[in-house]
Amino acid sequence: EIQRRKDHDIGRILHETFLELDATSPAHPSGGCTASAVLQVGTRIYIANAGDSRSFVGVHVTPPTAAGSDAKATTAIVFGTREDKAHLMKERERVEHMGGTVYLPNGFMDTGKGTTRVLYKDPTTGSTSGLAMSRSIGDWDAGAVGVIPDPLVDILDTKEIKKRVLESLNKACGGDAKEVEIDPASGESLPSTSCVTYTEKNVKVFAVSATDGLLDYLPEEAIVNHVAKGLYETTKVGDGDSNAFGEQKTTNPLLVCEDLIYAAAQGWQEDKGGRYRDDIAIAMTDLETE
Repeated sequence: EIQRRKDHDIGRILHETFLELDATSPAHPSGGCTASAVLQVGTRIYIANAGDSRSFVGVHVTPPTAAGSDAKATTAIVFGTREDKAHLMKERERVEHMGGTVYLPNGFMDTGKGTTRVLYKDPTTGSTSGLAMSRSIGDWDAGAVGVIPDPLVDILDTKEIKKRVLESLNKACGGDAKEVEIDPASGESLPSTSCVTYTEKNVKVFAVSATDGLLDYLPEEAIVNHVAKGLYETTKVGDGDSNAFGEQKTTNPLLVCEDLIYAAAQGWQEDKGGRYRDDIAIAMTDLETE
């Protein structure tokens, strides 16, 4: 009950913060923006998102020593916020109920290709503009036709995430059936070397937030995998990158961010020929509490 009330209070504070930013941020002449926030309190993770930027929670699993030198680390996405787009049923209903119009590209409902938009009239020029999202902060003109700053708030727990991951990893070693290997020389059964036990130390939890300028040109799995490299991958001792004390070094997270930004920028350059590029931003953080 205490945790439930705490979750409710923090979710409410995040929601009110987004509304306050929308009410006080200067919308002119630059217009509004998306917002994606990740707040950690102990093992609890609170994720608030409005717009088409997104946040992801990933896990990076390193194999136990008993798995052998050939075993590789793996990375996976366990949660991702949605993109607030005008074609989503509830979003479209709200916009149209408030007198707005949702633009759907030809064939969008069949192919999913193209960008849906909320159409609104620019009070200065009188022309019709289209916003490529159904929620944002500071887009006051579009707010009159149903674009809202209210974030969707999701709550996760790193302990629960690790528990589910470990249950899946260790499931092969549980139960009555035990995997065995056969010695080709004697024909006798030997303990299986493929059955190893993972612990919490083998599972790292982290978060990534990125704008659509990055997500439009890089697969989310590739982004999360590269971020995990920056947070957790180490160089081997003796390969020339270890420090004077022979310790291992972690790949620089800033360089990893630069890699991703550059790759997305190249995508925009090739696609638009230098005529346009959306904003490209990324943030990452380790969510380990011990």
